[in-house]
Amino acid sequence: MPSPVDLRVVAGADFEPLLGLPYREKGSDWAGVNCWGLAVLAYRLLASIELPTYAAAYGEIDAATRDDLARLIRHEALLWVPVEAGEERPLDLISLCVAGAESHIAVVIEPGRMLHVRRGGFSLTERYTTPAWCRRILGFYRHADLAAHV
Repeated sequence: MPSPVDLRVVAGADFEPLLGLPYREKGSDWAGVNCWGLAVLAYRLLASIELPTYAAAYGEIDAATRDDLARLIRHEALLWVPVEAGEERPLDLISLCVAGAESHIAVVIEPGRMLHVRRGGFSLTERYTTPAWCRRILGFYRHADLAAHV
């Protein structure tokens, strides 16, 4: 059984070390991350929770494999607790539609702000309440270990 998560630590989480990491296909460490790998690293650093990387489960991300990635995201979402919009908190994940597919994940750092990385860029924070992002939100999800705490 996983160790309990102290929500006081999660609420005061310092996301600063996760900013400016370069995008790296299938990356999930300090050398570089993709969007899911950034979530893996955030959970490892801030909540001592190990998430699977799924790096072996998909090829290079392009139009042909985007559906494979969308299936992985939908499968992973089944293992998480859906969160109503407006109830999100730090470390909840946001599933986003990019290029017409459910193919992007971001981490809530505080209500209204997310941490994410896109191909060719560096990890950064942005408001997910802007028109550019809010229309892409497919759902918010909380890890079961965090959902068990009020």
